[in-house]
Amino acid sequence: TEIDTADEQTAVSGHGGGDWELMTAFIDAVSHKDPGRVPTGPRESLETHLTIFAAERSRLEKRTIHLPE
Repeated sequence: TEIDTADEQTAVSGHGGGDWELMTAFIDAVSHKDPGRVPTGPRESLETHLTIFAAERSRLEKRTIHLPE
C-alpha cells in the first residue's frame, strides 16, 4: 500500500490525530526551546512503547506477557 504523506488527511488521521498532535507539540517545544511543551517525558514514552511491543508479542505468540514494574 502506498500512502501519500503529503495528504493532510493522512497526516492527521494516524491514531485519531494523536500522532499529528504529538509531532506538533514536539516541534513547538524545539522551536521555543521549551521542553515543558512536550506532553510526556521519556519515562512515559518508554513505558508506553514497551507495553505496545509486549502486546504485539502477546498477539503473535498467543500468550500473556508479564511486564516488570
